[in-house]
Amino acid sequence: MGWGRSWGPSCCPGARSRCSSNTVLTGAGVWFAVALALLALVRVPWIAGVLLVATGIGWVVVLSVLNAQVQVNIPAWVRARAPAVYLTVFQGGMAVGAALWGADAEWTTVAGASLAAAVVLAAGSAVGWRLAVPDVPLDRSTLAREAPGIDASASTPS
Repeated sequence: MGWGRSWGPSCCPGARSRCSSNTVLTGAGVWFAVALALLALVRVPWIAGVLLVATGIGWVVVLSVLNAQVQVNIPAWVRARAPAVYLTVFQGGMAVGAALWGADAEWTTVAGASLAAAVVLAAGSAVGWRLAVPDVPLDRSTLAREAPGIDASASTPS
């Protein structure tokens, strides 16, 4: 997953220039679900390695789009606090999810828990498609022109 996490950000700008945020989020979620399902079934180490890279790409694409959406869609007065709450809830959800999937893996098998997680992830991606995130430009340099009062120069390196 580490290599995928490193390569994933290079996929975001191209995908975002051609597709909406919602399409990118749904596509990355389905990508992750398919790779996870295949990972549960494969027994060849090098294929598993390739699938782990694929899951890392899907993971980081979803996170980067969601993080950008949080930053762009919240009011300026709460812009520093909202990501902290978002990340706390997100990480708490990951901790609870890890415990639940771990218990499922103990009760069934690791492959069974992984397949179940892939199904839940695919279903979550379908629900996410229906509950679309706002499709706003994620490039903060355009915000100053579109929303007076936002200093875009504060977010761009000098």
